Amino acid sequence: MLPSMHNVTYITKEKLMSAQKQLQQKQKVSSEHINSSELIKTPLLICGLGNPGKEYVHTRHNIGFAVIDELAHRYRVGYWKSEAGCQTAIITITTSTGQKQEIILAKPWDFMNTSGGPLSKLARTRNISAEQILVIHDEVDLEEGRIRLRVGGGLNAHNGLRSIANKLGTQNFMRLQCGISRPPGRMTVANYVLKELKGDSLTTFLIEAQTAVDKIENILQEK
Repeated sequence: MLPSMHNVTYITKEKLMSAQKQLQQKQKVSSEHINSSELIKTPLLICGLGNPGKEYVHTRHNIGFAVIDELAHRYRVGYWKSEAGCQTAIITITTSTGQKQEIILAKPWDFMNTSGGPLSKLARTRNISAEQILVIHDEVDLEEGRIRLRVGGGLNAHNGLRSIANKLGTQNFMRLQCGISRPPGRMTVANYVLKELKGDSLTTFLIEAQTAVDKIENILQEK
């Protein structure tokens, strides 16, 4: 049995409720759906983007990994394996029609800008099309804490998305964008997304991961 390969931090229920209230006061909108719901399919592969290594666990760039870890935690995943350059696990959901469906959770075990290689290899191995993949990633052009679901669209200079689109040969995969806002002052984007989070910033990060999982569960239950 392979573990998730890095430590995952969870927060207490009391701290979560308090922080959620603070976050709601700061934000007018916490999430949004795309209007074209018919384009959203039940994903067979849910992939979170991030960088491997303990030093990256609590960084904004690793929100995708954090969401996958929280989703695995909710579904009581106890077994991870190495497959096609990814860490993978299986969860089983019940669809709106009452059918059981297995969903693959994946974390490409490569750095962000080359994550497309492992993901595309895993998709080919499992015979999963690009349209059946949901990619979770950080988004600097969304307010911190805001979640947006979309299909296709531009890559917005995101190296992870660019790598995936290049290797899959299409941009028509589902994305769950987790807003992190743009860096303050003159801080570079690279330094901002790779800065270790602590205190309130870490709490906000963990809450956003949980909010993203709520959104994913809504997608899975609606289909």
